[in-house]
Amino acid sequence: MIFSILLYAFFFKGFEYQTYEYGNSGGNISSDSISVIIFLSETCPICQQATPAIHDLFKKYSHLGVQFTGVFPNKGISNPSTIQKFKKKYKLAIEMVYDPDGYWKNELKATITPEIFIIHKNTHQIYYRGRIDNRYVALGKRRSVVTEFYAHDALQYLIEGKIPALAYTEAVGCFIADD
Repeated sequence: MIFSILLYAFFFKGFEYQTYEYGNSGGNISSDSISVIIFLSETCPICQQATPAIHDLFKKYSHLGVQFTGVFPNKGISNPSTIQKFKKKYKLAIEMVYDPDGYWKNELKATITPEIFIIHKNTHQIYYRGRIDNRYVALGKRRSVVTEFYAHDALQYLIEGKIPALAYTEAVGCFIADD
């Protein structure tokens, strides 16, 4: 697991936002160059309730080469054992990594769990950041029917070779602890 964290830390160094004209990717985007990073906390009820949506995204896009990684940044809450229990309980097939030193949290400036980042593996361009969907309007205010599928839409645009129409939504969930 330590090797995995170090490998990803090296691989994803230098994230940045880039602006492109809508519908113009500035080059070809292949699905195997897309990485989805989801900040999670095993004790956050909103993360727990987001697991079916995460599973659906993985099921739809992983076979196309999109890489999914769940990052657990809360040092005082998470540990390898609790992460494995979370993965098993919610039947998630995505790779899970522990970020006790806050590398990923600091590099991406993540503040909430769940918060999703869809990035290009090579250029480190962040195509989308924010909510998985609009299940939560605000903390404690849950919709009975999800009507917006932000992460799905962003991935679909990228698979089609386009830049997502929406690059940012404000994540709703549990704050990431500052250690």
